[in-house]
Amino acid sequence: MAFGTPQRHSPAAMPDVSQGNAPFHAEQALLDKMAAKLEALGEQCTIRQTRSGSPFLRAASQAGARFSEEITTVRDGDRVRALWSWGEELPTDFNEAVAAIRRVINPEA
Repeated sequence: MAFGTPQRHSPAAMPDVSQGNAPFHAEQALLDKMAAKLEALGEQCTIRQTRSGSPFLRAASQAGARFSEEITTVRDGDRVRALWSWGEELPTDFNEAVAAIRRVINPEA
């Protein structure tokens, strides 16, 4: 599986989803929102894309222990759901999902 160039989450560094990533606009928006929330809590986030253009989030701890997790997405009708790297769905509540990711990447937080 090939991956695109890692991109730090920031408005200036994010690709223009209206151009090449239009089919994944909702997925990109969800991951952007998660990345912003995690970064506000002091964690490090990078959004990357597979060769097909599907975005995924890599979240890593800034604490002493370096834990990380990759979050992917799946469409559920007209909704987009976030998935753990092993395929299990994250909580449907956005804040609970972000808290769950943070517990995995930074258990001491």
